Amino acid sequence: MPFLCVGSYGVAMSTSLRSLLFWRFVQTFGCSGGIPLGAGVIGDIYKLEERGTAIGVFFGATLFGFAVAPFLGGAAAQYWSWRNLHHSLAAWGLLELLLIYLWFPETSHPGTLGIDRLTRRRWIHITWVNPISSLWLLRSPNLFAVVSVFTMYVVYSL
Repeated sequence: MPFLCVGSYGVAMSTSLRSLLFWRFVQTFGCSGGIPLGAGVIGDIYKLEERGTAIGVFFGATLFGFAVAPFLGGAAAQYWSWRNLHHSLAAWGLLELLLIYLWFPETSHPGTLGIDRLTRRRWIHITWVNPISSLWLLRSPNLFAVVSVFTMYVVYSL
């Protein structure tokens, strides 16, 4: 989250393409932890039976935001400066960071999940992994068609 705030402010203050690309990298590095962190929190606070629904709602809302953001950002940039958008993004990120730091409790409670106990290793167990066994999935005609079309597209478009 701090990288998002610093990166957004850097994008808003950039004067060249090189600095814009650098600060956009910092900005995306800062916002890339949101999805795995949200999924981890959901894994900590929901029971196994309820976790699928919670993950579905979380990813539905997140991906809906990704789908609508370019349209809303373009409309806002039409009437407002794109630099002001990144200034407001930095301020919003700072507010979120403050709220998370002050009021977001720790969600992992190892004593209740049973992960605080170590399992004893009895013997070393060697397992043979067959890398070709995944090719058995191609027995499905639908999956075979999708893989074939994708392979043809990649091979002949490059």
